[in-house]
Amino acid sequence: MIRRATEQDLAEIVVIDTESLHNHWSLVSYNDAIVDSNYWFFVYEENGAIHGFVVVLNLDTEAEVLQIAVSPQQQRQGIGTLLLKHIEQEMEHRGSMFLEVASNNDSACALYTNLGFEDIAVRHNYYDDGTAAHILRKDLK
Repeated sequence: MIRRATEQDLAEIVVIDTESLHNHWSLVSYNDAIVDSNYWFFVYEENGAIHGFVVVLNLDTEAEVLQIAVSPQQQRQGIGTLLLKHIEQEMEHRGSMFLEVASNNDSACALYTNLGFEDIAVRHNYYDDGTAAHILRKDLK
């Protein structure tokens, strides 16, 4: 089930962040996203456990996906797809979704391409290790 994140979810969210992401957020950053109405913060929960989450900056006609992660044990089971499709529903066909992805993250690049995202720009040497970031967009109108 997908639902809004709460402060009670933070410990599990930070574990998933640590295990799955290279660009980590702090506990404070995640908490700020929960309480700030400009953010949409959803978790995928099954049998009382959080298996994934997405944090989105809602800019009315644009949504920027800031963080999306699925626990390593649950990856490739469609949870990331469900979370992104949920954001699309929240957008109600009002504009576009944006995100950035590391050029060497082949599985994420494939997921986003399959969901209709288009590569619109590259930020060279974006990540600490020198990896480029691709900026992707999906029009929802």
